[in-house]
Amino acid sequence: MALVAGEELFAQGPPPGFLSEDRVKAGREFAKGVCATCHLEPKPELFSKETWKSGPIPWMAYIMGLAPDLFRGNPEHPAIQRSGAVLTEPPLSAEDYGKIFAYYYKNAPAVVPEQPSRPELKQGLPGFRPQVMGYRQREPMVSSVTFDRVSRRFLVGDGLSHTLDLVGVDGTTLQSAAVGRFPVGIETTPEGVFVTCIGDFFPSQAATGKLVFLPWKDGRLKPAQTVLDKLHRPSQAAFSDFNGDGVKDWLVSMFGYYTGRLVWFEGRADGGFQEHEIYPKPGTVRTEIRDLDGDGDMDVAALIAQATEGLFLFLNDGKGNFEERLVIQRHPAFGHTWFEMVDFDKDGDLDLVTANGDVGDFPSPPRFFHGIRIYLNDGGLNFKERYFFPLHGATKALARDFDGDGDLDIAATAYYPDFRLAPEEGFLFLQNQGEWSFAPHVFEEGASGRWIAMEASDVDGDGDEDLVLGAVRRGPGRTAYVPPELNKRWMTEGISLMLLENIKSISK
Repeated sequence: MALVAGEELFAQGPPPGFLSEDRVKAGREFAKGVCATCHLEPKPELFSKETWKSGPIPWMAYIMGLAPDLFRGNPEHPAIQRSGAVLTEPPLSAEDYGKIFAYYYKNAPAVVPEQPSRPELKQGLPGFRPQVMGYRQREPMVSSVTFDRVSRRFLVGDGLSHTLDLVGVDGTTLQSAAVGRFPVGIETTPEGVFVTCIGDFFPSQAATGKLVFLPWKDGRLKPAQTVLDKLHRPSQAAFSDFNGDGVKDWLVSMFGYYTGRLVWFEGRADGGFQEHEIYPKPGTVRTEIRDLDGDGDMDVAALIAQATEGLFLFLNDGKGNFEERLVIQRHPAFGHTWFEMVDFDKDGDLDLVTANGDVGDFPSPPRFFHGIRIYLNDGGLNFKERYFFPLHGATKALARDFDGDGDLDIAATAYYPDFRLAPEEGFLFLQNQGEWSFAPHVFEEGASGRWIAMEASDVDGDGDEDLVLGAVRRGPGRTAYVPPELNKRWMTEGISLMLLENIKSISK
């Protein structure tokens, strides 16, 4: 029985014998032996029958070289083929892959499970005063935002004008400096500002990303200077000295598409760089540079999405050679988007706060496994999940003591909430009540923007942590439905920046 794309195969229902007990049993064994060679083996209950047949099954057939013409209409198809990411010699026959298809279809539910139970969401943000900022370009497209505490101004990356905008605390645009396509990362220094430009906001094989530097002069930004270019969709760049030679090195997370990698660029005395690969696969979302093993040099923690969906530690020997350690791994549809390291339980070591909510791969109903998680460190860099809050489309999570009571709360954004039923869940505040209990808060204005950027900083100088949210109107409409009336409102009235001023008026 030859393999046919999902929709075409079942146009008249499953073919006779397709779901026989023998085929389904064989498919289970093939799934264990083939799927698990590249990533964790996904379970059938992750998706409905409809989603399996129209999304993961034909997509993986393409990756494994069993359906080379499936996405020929995609303009990226030739570049994907040239990249080597799609196999030219399939690891199994179309007939046997059809048995994998039968296994997943037979065992998948007709309807996916509901989101796990969670505390009732409370309306209103205790301790915060929402303020719409006047900053706006042609439409909301804030791809990055940070607050410079020295100059007390916002630095805003705009994905349409491809500029880094200097914005006052009142929302007035003071300067726009050209940087390149889609500035997604901002690093401030006393000398100037480093900006990571992803190149292509949506998936692409093109290596058009770059890292640029804009020097400060008299309170303004001078023209951008290219530091690194021809990067494959970099999501972040951070600097350190990995080999102890006193010269600044760069750690670049090239998220990529079908290809990408995590690399460090060794700074040389002559001003050039030498590239060193740390991890060869695509999907690095974010890194943190820390001395994780206490030996005095800088190590790397990296969250890698795509099929890998894992949190890795790369331990440095002091010379820039890294030992890989996988500490968390999830199934390939998990959709990791963010992590940060904080001492959540105050035991002296670094724990993890993560967000997973990406649905940019294929259309599906809201995914019940999306949300915010806290993993505790046992002191030996082993992490165990301690807390989970379900949140459709979770994108970013910042753990800070926002209410000043001595424990950590969490502010979270969701780029892919359920826009049909709960668009206000684009922003969520989890107020720590102690004993691993969190009170969840949303606010009406949370639906006024599609929040993707978020920064926590003391904007008003009163000693506590304020929040600023940045909105991007556009998104992958094929995989994440947005009601037309909501999209139109974002276009005509939508907010680009919103300040959540911390007023510390919380009573627990």
